[in-house]
Amino acid sequence: MSEERKVYVSDLMPGMYVSRLDRPWLESPFPFQGFVLENWQQVAEVQNACRYVYVQAGAAPPTAGAQTRGPGGAVARPAARNGGPGVIRKVQPVSRPERNNASSRAVPWEARLARQLGRAPQHPPPVTASLEQEVRAARPLIRETRGLVQQQMQDARNGRSLDTPAARESVEHITESILRNPDALVWLSGLKKRDEYTYLHSLSVCILSVSLGRHLGLPRETLLELGFGAFLHDIGKMHIPDSVLNKPAQLTSQEMEIMRKHPEFGVEIVDGSERIPVSSRNVIFSHHERLDGSGYTQGVAGGQIHPLTHIVSVCDTYDAIISQRPYKKASSPVNATAALYRARGRFFEPELVDQFIRCIGIYPVGSLVELSTSEVGVVVATNEERLRPKVLVVLDEEHHRLDEPYEVDLSRTLQTRTGQRLDIERSLETGAYGLQPADLLEHVEQA
Repeated sequence: MSEERKVYVSDLMPGMYVSRLDRPWLESPFPFQGFVLENWQQVAEVQNACRYVYVQAGAAPPTAGAQTRGPGGAVARPAARNGGPGVIRKVQPVSRPERNNASSRAVPWEARLARQLGRAPQHPPPVTASLEQEVRAARPLIRETRGLVQQQMQDARNGRSLDTPAARESVEHITESILRNPDALVWLSGLKKRDEYTYLHSLSVCILSVSLGRHLGLPRETLLELGFGAFLHDIGKMHIPDSVLNKPAQLTSQEMEIMRKHPEFGVEIVDGSERIPVSSRNVIFSHHERLDGSGYTQGVAGGQIHPLTHIVSVCDTYDAIISQRPYKKASSPVNATAALYRARGRFFEPELVDQFIRCIGIYPVGSLVELSTSEVGVVVATNEERLRPKVLVVLDEEHHRLDEPYEVDLSRTLQTRTGQRLDIERSLETGAYGLQPADLLEHVEQA
């Protein structure tokens, strides 16, 4: 049997056979267990997911059974796993359009997006404001927009027409802030209490969607349509009974059927208001459709889903995973991106998921992390080496609050003063150790 050795991911090279990870395979984004790293792209994917791995010296990939592919196409063997994220059961629509899954996905997602835009997406614009500057500018915007979201939801619940001009103006301000520096609003939107999820989830999805759209190089006009649809994507939930919407337990099949009506209710609500763009309306109606046709409301697949709707679907799922809900605790950003990665090619466009992870990073700005020293901090900036961001340390080794938090740039500081390797040990969910990332922004604003 070949000998295994522990290797930090910074030391990986093509040709190595990865036999074990620094975590259980089921907790990793890789759908296969054991693979050969065939090129530097595959090395980078492992570096983005792990701190260290175990390499089998002198080993060739197993030959028993048919070979499959791991990250980026690396030769691998299937892991014993119970499947990826839970499959959303289909509902039977009154009339389902004819579809052919193979042909609907024949045109790559990026090409469909370019065709929709009338041109290929451009490079994202440069950041023109520091995080500190944009946080100060964005704080009042978040306060005002949170109030508007709550008002819109109440209007929808009470059967009143939506103030769509006010919503459009808020989306414009959000878009301008994200174009200057997307990290500020992503961080500021991260604070959601359990009882605020229904209201503030739409705001978070709007911010994430526009941030991803910016990363993809979408023009400003398209970002506004994208953001407007994301801002109102869940408005139909206001026609769902509270007993279903806020139930602190898993929904029954009958309750799930009711919940799955919210996209249709959403379209009814916006159709009664000022006219909105077709693409924004499509986001509201179709954000729960999935690439393989297993979603709802109509069960369409692949190329039958609007490109902007694909963007909102990914952001909607990510925010739902990292948010505290009436029936579940918040999960960490790392777990959320891993879930999306496992679902790529099945529920979500593979290239879009990859771009989303590149956009927000493995450890997004505003996420809580625990270091290998047991200190705890919040990520305040990402680096090209995405596993080594800049961290504001706020708790000491015994998890006591520091009187004077300090910053450490993990891309430059590789060891402690005692020679201990300094890494991120794990990603934490919002609220861990009583910390709320949005409350730590005061230290950034003072920088």
